[in-house]
Amino acid sequence: MVATGTWKAKKHKDMATAAKRAWATLRKMKPGDQVWLHHSKPHGTATELAARGKQGETVYAATYD
Repeated sequence: MVATGTWKAKKHKDMATAAKRAWATLRKMKPGDQVWLHHSKPHGTATELAARGKQGETVYAATYD
């Protein structure tokens, strides 16, 4: 919700700024398309993808359940 501007970040403001920038970039890449965010609990696939990204790997996926 911070990435979309619905909520204002109170902590981790650098991360919030990066998320907003990524959201804006995605919206520009997909004009006219609906783009969705999905909140994931801090385990499983989301944690694995975050760890891979931290190592410099880029992962693209249509959806994750």
